Amino acid sequence: MDRSCVAPVTVDNGLIVDVAPPATKTKKPSKAGWSSAIFIICKSIGLSFFVVNRSRVAYRRSGWIEGVYGFNFCVFDGEVVEVAERFAHYGLVGNLIAYLIKELGQPMATAAQNVNIWVVVSSIFPVVGAFIADSYLGRFRTILISSVMYFLGMILMTFSVSIVPRHNRKAVLFTALYILAVGEGGTKPCVQTFAADRFDEDLPEEMAKSSLFNWCFMGIVVGATAGIFFVIYLKDNVGWTEGAPVLAAAVAIALAPGRFLDGL
Repeated sequence: MDRSCVAPVTVDNGLIVDVAPPATKTKKPSKAGWSSAIFIICKSIGLSFFVVNRSRVAYRRSGWIEGVYGFNFCVFDGEVVEVAERFAHYGLVGNLIAYLIKELGQPMATAAQNVNIWVVVSSIFPVVGAFIADSYLGRFRTILISSVMYFLGMILMTFSVSIVPRHNRKAVLFTALYILAVGEGGTKPCVQTFAADRFDEDLPEEMAKSSLFNWCFMGIVVGATAGIFFVIYLKDNVGWTEGAPVLAAAVAIALAPGRFLDGL
C-alpha cells in the first residue's frame, strides 16, 4: 500500500494505524442543462447557420482551453444570419415545383418526384458531413466550407434561371440544387455540437447566452415569413430572374467576412 496516500496515527499501545484521509468533496461535472435544451429545440425547428465572434476569453470545457481566442456567439450577427438563411430557404423551396412545371415543362408528377428526391438526398448528406467533421476537418472548418458551398450553389441557381440557355437550364439547376444539399450536409450535423460546447454554466456570464436562442427563434420566423410573402410573390408575379438574385444576396449577407470569417 502506498502510505503517501494515508495519514498515520499513533495509538497508546505504540501501534501505528493507517487512517484514510477524509474524503474530499468532488465537483459535479458541469452539464449544459437548459442551455442545451433551448439549443436543441431551436435547432429542431430550423436553426442551421450562426455566426461566431472573436473573443479574448477562451472557453473552458473538460479541463482544457481551446486557444488564445475562443469562439463566442454574437447575438446581433446570429440574428442577421438566421433571418438570411430562413429567407433564402423558404424563398427557394416554396414554389420550386411550380418552377419545374411552368418554366422547364415537366409534368407535375415528375416535378414533385425530382423535388422529393432532392429533399431525401439533402437529408442523407449530414451523415457524410458529420464523419468529415469528426475525422478530418473539425466542426468549425466544416461549417465554414459548407456555407461557402451553399453560397456558390445559390449563385449557380441564379445563373440557371437567367443567363443560361433554356435547353441547359435543367442540368444547371439540378447541379445547383445538389451543391446546396452538400452545403447543408456540412452545417446541420456540426452546428449543434459546436454551439453546445460553448456553454459553461460554471461561468455566470456564459449562462446569459441562453437568451441568444430567443433571438434565433424570432429570426427564423421573420426570415421564413419574408421569404414566403416577398420572394415567392416576386418570383410568381415578376419572374425567377428577378427573384433568385435576392436569395443569393441573402446568403451573401450570412457569409459577410465581417460577420462569419471573424472566427478564423
